[in-house]
Amino acid sequence: MPGALADHALDVSPREDSVGLLAERAAVEIGQCPPAPNRPLRMEQVVGKDEERFDISESLTMREDAPFVGSALDIEEYAKIAEECMKAVKRAESIRQTVLETWLLADYAVREVLSNLWGLKKFSDEESDFDLRHKLLPGFARCIGLLQRILDIQRSLPEEPVSYRLRGPLGLMWFLKEKHRVLLDRLLQVEDEYLGVYHPELVAKKPNDPLVATTVAPRVISRKRYCANKAWVEALRSLDENWFKLARRLNKARNVAAHSHDPSKILSALGCSGANAAAQAKKECVQMIETLLGIARKSASPDCERSSGSTPQSCS
Repeated sequence: MPGALADHALDVSPREDSVGLLAERAAVEIGQCPPAPNRPLRMEQVVGKDEERFDISESLTMREDAPFVGSALDIEEYAKIAEECMKAVKRAESIRQTVLETWLLADYAVREVLSNLWGLKKFSDEESDFDLRHKLLPGFARCIGLLQRILDIQRSLPEEPVSYRLRGPLGLMWFLKEKHRVLLDRLLQVEDEYLGVYHPELVAKKPNDPLVATTVAPRVISRKRYCANKAWVEALRSLDENWFKLARRLNKARNVAAHSHDPSKILSALGCSGANAAAQAKKECVQMIETLLGIARKSASPDCERSSGSTPQSCS
C-alpha cells in the first residue's frame, strides 16, 4: 500500500482526510449526454448475464449504473486507482489490509462524486497540496450522510423545464441599460412573450417599476424549486438505502481495522464468522467493491452472489 494511502486509511483523527489523488476536472456526465466528437466514452461494452458492463481498463469492468460522474480523463485516473486497490486486496495477507484497501477505494469514489457535484477541483491546486477534498469534505461517515441527504432532496424535486431570465455579466447588463435601453427593454419583452407562451407558470407578475431593468433578473420569478443537477442525480440512481447501509458497514469495519490488529475483531465488525471467515471476508470485500462502485475484474464472476442488503453464507 502506498505510504500516502496507508496514512489515510490508518488516520484515527476525528476527520479522515481523503486519498488526495487528483484526476482532471469532471466535464461531462458519462452516459448522460448525447454522442458528440468530444464526448468521453467508456470502452467496449460487455454484455453480461443480467447486466451491462463496460471495460475501463485491460482487467476491470464497470457496471452501466455505477455511481460515477466524470470525463474520459476522470475514468482513466479512476481505473488506475481501482486497479491498484484491487491488486492490493488480492495480494493482502491480512484481513486488516484487505478492509483498509477496500475502504480507501470507496472513500476516494465518494469524495470524487461530491467533488464533481460542487466543482471542487476547479479551486484545488495539486502542486501546492491544496486539495479541497481534504479541506472541505468531512470524514467518510459524514460524506455518506451528506450524499444521502442531497440525493433525498434532489430526487424529490422536478427537473427545471427551462433556463429562464436574461443573464450576463453585470457590466454588460448595466451597459445595455445605460446605452441601449430600448434594446434591453425589447429583449425583456421578447423573453416575457416566450415565457408567457411556453412557460407561463414561471412568471408570477411583472413589476411596474421600470428601473427593475437595471438588475439581471428584471421580473419577479416564481420561487418553485427544481433539481439542481439532474444528470448528476441520474448517474447515482443505484444508490439506494441498501447501498448506504453497506457503505456504513464497510466504514465500521475500517474503524476497527484502523485501531486493531486483532483479526477476530475486524471479522466481527465486518459481520463474518466461522471456520472460513477470513477467506469469505476477502470475498466479501471484493463484492463490496462491485456492489458499491460497480467495479469488478473481467475474468472473475462476482465472489458473493447477493444484493447490497443481504449477507454471504459465512457472514452473519
